Amino acid sequence: MNSVKKGDDFELRTYHILRKLLDNNGLEIQLKGQNEFWIVPSSAHIKQKDKKKFPWGDSVINDLTIEGVEKQNDFLILIECKDYGHPVDRGDIAEFNTRIQDLKATKGIFITTNRFQAGAINMAQYHNIALIRVDINDTIIWDLHRIGNRHGMKYLEACEKLCSETLPTTVIALDGADIYSSLSDYFCCILDIIPGPISQYVPYLTNQQIQQSAKDFLCGKDYVIIPDCILMFYIIKNNIAFDYNADCGEFIGKYSFMENKIYVSRLITDEHRKRFTIAHEIGHAILHRKLLKDYISIAQDYDIECLTGRAKWEIRIETQANIFASYLLMPHIPFYKLCDGNKKQIRYSSLLSVLSRQSRM
Repeated sequence: MNSVKKGDDFELRTYHILRKLLDNNGLEIQLKGQNEFWIVPSSAHIKQKDKKKFPWGDSVINDLTIEGVEKQNDFLILIECKDYGHPVDRGDIAEFNTRIQDLKATKGIFITTNRFQAGAINMAQYHNIALIRVDINDTIIWDLHRIGNRHGMKYLEACEKLCSETLPTTVIALDGADIYSSLSDYFCCILDIIPGPISQYVPYLTNQQIQQSAKDFLCGKDYVIIPDCILMFYIIKNNIAFDYNADCGEFIGKYSFMENKIYVSRLITDEHRKRFTIAHEIGHAILHRKLLKDYISIAQDYDIECLTGRAKWEIRIETQANIFASYLLMPHIPFYKLCDGNKKQIRYSSLLSVLSRQSRM
């Protein structure tokens, strides 16, 4: 195939993907047979073969551009599309960076089907240019369940994949220290496109509401300690499938909204952490499945402490699942009764008075 035609075809395919994302007032996509609608802004417009003037008067034709069409949202993103038969080198990035600076663009994005040389990656990071590598089939996936670095990939690992001969995933986007596994997710992030349904259908829940949901899961019965066999009984009773010896990659657990199934990593060796992970995934099933099963395929969970940098809707469902797990494993009223009994046995009030006097000395 003629190299010019090959490049133009790749540019056109990328254009249609982004145009569908940006130009529609509502975007409908398919995920495992489910319709999903994303609300997209009307303040961005994509153009192909867009001619721009340099400050000194000469013009240049850019592969793709995305511009803000409202004065209060003025920006210019330059997109370079290259279906090379060779790796992208530092010279390609340097040439692109000169054009970004001369046109005073807000952002530069370099998209290719081949790999990037290490020097190209280093230069792109220094100049804040995003690098995106897609597979030969140009497969674009929508990762509704994880905006951004859902695989927990390290920066150096992402660089290695961009440099490698083979592409293990359909797309890798590297922008500074941020890593994305979906081209659609990346553009949603940089253009502040928020999934409408997810934002709308994750309500605020009080601790009392979550506590009641945990109690309903146990059919209203008060347990001081919930043995594993009892927990398993109620999981089955609520028609939730489970796999406690799953390969979850770098995640400690995940919940499939489509399958209504809990997966817990076989790598968890601490039994207390494992029980909390199970209870956390039950929380997703009880609190979120009816709301989100038509919009999200899987909620994959890191260590429960790693919630920083997530989208607001995601932080909300993870926090709610954590609170649910706490109430499920340590029920409120039975816990207070147990504490009261222990206080009487150790004469807590007298001990507290002694400690209080000692602290004032």
